[in-house]
Amino acid sequence: KEELYAKRELNAYQNHLEVVVDEAINESKYKSQLLIQQNKSAEIGSMVSVVAHQWKQPVNAISMLIQDIKQAYKANELDLDYIENFESKSMKHITFMSETIVNFLSFYKVKPTLETFSVKEAITTIVSLFSASYKVKNVALLLQVENDFTLYGIENNLMQVILNLIANAKDTIIERKVENGVITIVIEDKVIRVQDNGGGIESQNIEKIFEMNFSTKEEGNGIGLYLSKSIIESKFVGTLDVDNIEDGAEFTMTFY
Repeated sequence: KEELYAKRELNAYQNHLEVVVDEAINESKYKSQLLIQQNKSAEIGSMVSVVAHQWKQPVNAISMLIQDIKQAYKANELDLDYIENFESKSMKHITFMSETIVNFLSFYKVKPTLETFSVKEAITTIVSLFSASYKVKNVALLLQVENDFTLYGIENNLMQVILNLIANAKDTIIERKVENGVITIVIEDKVIRVQDNGGGIESQNIEKIFEMNFSTKEEGNGIGLYLSKSIIESKFVGTLDVDNIEDGAEFTMTFY
């Protein structure tokens, strides 16, 4: 009887532990999804700002072209050459705006799928979207391709990591008032490097830079780099490391 009673107690305790573990796992998954969603929301806000910036100049240019038609008519300059020139310039601006939206939508596909994709094409999309807005902040965003390669997974996940890394680099350059800031993305064989001239990471922080909730920014939440490392390791079977270089920091993604 005592042995039977002890077995029943043990079984009850094991069942209790299973419930506790399941609850802990579910809570961990929920928190992880919440962190991802918060980071995604911040990225969407950043992307919308970029699209608005990209559209501002062509919209103004098209507006000026339309206003000039009336003046051309009054001056008897509204001939075939004028119309063809108007059409050419207008379509150039409209095409640019259309490409901006296509790039934006490709970054946020409604139903991302696992596929083999070109690393060069994925990162080119990021550079084409952000280079103009970074230039306004006196930060050059450059892409250097030595050897393109392909990855199998969700393209948006890699783009999310690249966006996190260049956004952090840009913020550091601006915060430290670096003149002629430069962020360079280098694509090698199975390796992606994101380099900047923002002065590097302080030695006491470099070992903790990927920890959740650790941030060197006053208003930072430490989510971006933590998620970036998690994505590279779990979604692409790779590694994400950081080192200080001559005048800044270098994040290296290596894929196996």
